[in-house]
Amino acid sequence: MKLASPAWRRARLTGPVMTVVLAAATAVWAQAHAPAPAQAPPATVRDPVSETLHGTTIEDPYRWLEDQDSPRTRRWLDAQNAYTEAVLGTRPGLEAIEKRLGELMKIDTVAAPTERGGRFFLSRRAANQDQPVLYVREGLQGRDEVLVDPHPLSPDRTTSVTFLDIADDGTLVATGCGPAGRTRSR
Repeated sequence: MKLASPAWRRARLTGPVMTVVLAAATAVWAQAHAPAPAQAPPATVRDPVSETLHGTTIEDPYRWLEDQDSPRTRRWLDAQNAYTEAVLGTRPGLEAIEKRLGELMKIDTVAAPTERGGRFFLSRRAANQDQPVLYVREGLQGRDEVLVDPHPLSPDRTTSVTFLDIADDGTLVATGCGPAGRTRSR
């Protein structure tokens, strides 16, 4: 009785052998294409600020980074950007990755609407727009009407707008404006 043919043994060994060969080839390729070792990431100063909100003390060691206009924060951002460029800027194929990510991000987006007094408030960004536009719709079947379009607010189209509050009856709306990519509205 023949238990196993030589072909069966070769096929059985091919899986583990092939795995080892592929792992070794991947390791060699990764080492050959790795960027030159860069210095360590720039240090981030911890400058604790404590505040008590509703009886709970909160410590924020990075509050100083919230002031994007301060020279200290600008130096930190410049150092972080330089480090990132040193690590990623030399990677082969980076342009193709950037191009593909840009293509994937060019999609229409719509935020969930908020209903107040029979009106629906929402933001929407078309694939060809840089920032979301704020809309209001009268009832479920109404047409969307532009409330605030941020695109004309800055030549570089980086100013964003957001809903801050909407009156319960839907007659008053507070919006915020975030210039040049800032996350906090003013």
